[in-house]
Amino acid sequence: MSNGIAPGSSLIGRGDRIVVSLFDEPTKIAHALGIDIELPDADNEDPAYWERVRADGGYKRRIEGQIADPWWKGDPDWALLLRLPWGEVWFDIEEGVKLILMAQDFPRALLLLDSLRAKGIRLIGEDSTSLVRVSPTRLDDEVLARVRERLAASGLVKGDNEIVWELPPDRR
Repeated sequence: MSNGIAPGSSLIGRGDRIVVSLFDEPTKIAHALGIDIELPDADNEDPAYWERVRADGGYKRRIEGQIADPWWKGDPDWALLLRLPWGEVWFDIEEGVKLILMAQDFPRALLLLDSLRAKGIRLIGEDSTSLVRVSPTRLDDEVLARVRERLAASGLVKGDNEIVWELPPDRR
């Protein structure tokens, strides 16, 4: 994808796509979404753990019948976990779980986040920081302005920079 910061979503549109990054444990998130799989833990530094993850064709071989698309363009890391009517849930070993959707559908994503929180997924860290980050997939000025409007209208607050938004404290 040219001029983008997100994986290759199969969603189409004007480019007003956003990425919602969830920073809790990927396997717990998958379970909360109703997908009974085990996803690799990027924070695990045990070489034996990574040997098990990569054994027998890798973790994707063990989950390919349970997710939407384990072999996105042959990428060894990215996997499409779930297609929703309004977005997609992706997993990457290094980047974790990502929800990709059109900016206008962000209110639906907020409902999904509320549902995940109710199922035990942390949306806030121990230091009270948001474990949810939202950013546009394209950085050209026109698209960025439209996406910013939609995120602000949804009640998000700017994060550390101009392109990252977070849940407001009352939604964490």
